[in-house]
Amino acid sequence: LLECASLVERIFFYGAGASSADLKEIVRSGLQAVFSRAEIHVGHDLDAAAVASYNGVPHIACILGTGSNSCFFDGKEIYEEVPALAYILGDEGGGSYYGKRLLADFFYKRMPAHLAEEFQQKYNMSMNTMVQKVYTEPHANVYLASLSKFCSEHKTEPYIQAMVRDGMRAFL
Repeated sequence: LLECASLVERIFFYGAGASSADLKEIVRSGLQAVFSRAEIHVGHDLDAAAVASYNGVPHIACILGTGSNSCFFDGKEIYEEVPALAYILGDEGGGSYYGKRLLADFFYKRMPAHLAEEFQQKYNMSMNTMVQKVYTEPHANVYLASLSKFCSEHKTEPYIQAMVRDGMRAFL
């Protein structure tokens, strides 16, 4: 890679971490250190979603991943009317939303018993584990989102279907 770096003329990088001027500059300077001759553009992942899904008609672009985000794109400007409040206050419909819901329902004993048993076996869940992963270790949002795989593995379960429906309604 390093021997080819001097041949690169332009880089377009879009990522969830590029949400402010300071963060964009961190990414840009890191890329510039390797690709010294390149013109580098750093943008937010929502910018990429808006532009990539544009077909000449103003539209709403959405991202549902670890978290969630949305915007209106008129072909020139991106309007983020509803802020992305991240995993603590927001991320409705995103993976961390479902992870939080699974954990709460598991510990509050609202999860159907057969699913709670499977959840326990799969994740060896305890209050100590949850507290460490969510409140002590870094990247709690990624941990929470990793639990959402349980939803896809049990997508035919009425409990999971209702949870996903609730998450989509909250996102919309």
